[in-house]
Amino acid sequence: IAAVVDDFILDKKGNPILLADNKKYFNSGMMYIDLKKWVEYKVSEKCIEILREINKFPEKN
Repeated sequence: IAAVVDDFILDKKGNPILLADNKKYFNSGMMYIDLKKWVEYKVSEKCIEILREINKFPEKN
């Protein structure tokens, strides 16, 4: 549904390093998305649901 690139920071010498081992960070400014599948599989809704659970935000009624 989406292709992303790993995110990284630069060390003091300017060499790229990954943010954290096995944390699966990605650069959200660089995404290739199959919009039809994104909508079909309700990816946005699922992401919001996960964020609500993680941050313990109640759903708006």
